[in-house]
Amino acid sequence: MAQERIFPIMSSPFPILSNLPGLQALDPLVFSLQSGMMVMAAVSTAVSYRLADHLERGPQTIEELAQHTGTHAPSLYLLMRALAAIGIFAEVDEQTHTFANTDRSLLLRDTAMADLVRLWSAPYQWHAWQQLSSTIRTGKPALEGIYGPGTTIWTFLEEHPEERRIFHRGLTAVSNLIIPAILATYDFSAVRHLVDVGGGYGNLIVHVLSQYPHLLATLFDQASIIEEAEHARAHDWQQEIAQRATLQVGNFFQSLPAERDCYILKNVLMDWSDEPYLQIIGNCREAMNPSGCILVIEPVIGPSTPFTKFFSLQMALMMHAAHHRTLKEHQALFERAGFRLVRALSLGLEQMLLQFERQEEEESE
Repeated sequence: MAQERIFPIMSSPFPILSNLPGLQALDPLVFSLQSGMMVMAAVSTAVSYRLADHLERGPQTIEELAQHTGTHAPSLYLLMRALAAIGIFAEVDEQTHTFANTDRSLLLRDTAMADLVRLWSAPYQWHAWQQLSSTIRTGKPALEGIYGPGTTIWTFLEEHPEERRIFHRGLTAVSNLIIPAILATYDFSAVRHLVDVGGGYGNLIVHVLSQYPHLLATLFDQASIIEEAEHARAHDWQQEIAQRATLQVGNFFQSLPAERDCYILKNVLMDWSDEPYLQIIGNCREAMNPSGCILVIEPVIGPSTPFTKFFSLQMALMMHAAHHRTLKEHQALFERAGFRLVRALSLGLEQMLLQFERQEEEESE
């Protein structure tokens, strides 16, 4: 697979708009308001027709690409020309309107980040953002105003299985970005059996088990998720890895698999306010071996975390309790539950890995 390039974040997709000859440079913010919407719609449309996947076989004219995708060639050309203008696809022959993939458009393939685009461009996501003013006025999730009182992202996904599958495939795509950093940063050699609490379809434990052949792992999640994970284990996991993994249905507010060495909470605690947060880590403390640890992996608020701050706003649209925290806030809550912070590691993408160990009562006196 071609090596995928990381592109810097630009102040605007169209920087030329802020550079008028002979005039003071303009702040591109007002143009970004429109360009963000246009680019998102264009990219999600490209993913829906799998344009990057079709171009993997090589450059194609717009007529060929339209035939393969069942689209209207003149309209498809407008889409491809617009995306090529910002480095997504390239028009390699203007006479024949022939297009090819670029490093950036390769990110839109099914084997890359297409599932994350599908998640963020899902209709309920768009509709929720349109109701942001309602959330700011009432403090209630925007989803309630769209789909009925009491609706959160979790109740919505339970009632919409296809959206639930897209959601978890999107989370897997995000995991694929951060898992290499986890494996490069944290050494699991001393761990004998870990539990991925709320671990989705098991993407993290598959990678950890692949790198540490001595390790056992338990994937712990609700029934509908474990059912999907069982299918993945049967069809996609290597047999040797599947044999070292246990899939267990449960509720982390009730109890967790007992006598394990390491409990991973990846993008779990940010979904909950302080009291549920304390209940989750309290259940981990009750279940774990005395020498065990908890690993928290999620975005941590700091001076330079603009994406996470906007993501917190997005989560407020989806549920009542949505909290990204600073390192000090995590540390204070864990101390209340009888833990001490022993390691805080940056993973990039505004995320951190925090390791907590039990603090015995005599230590805290």
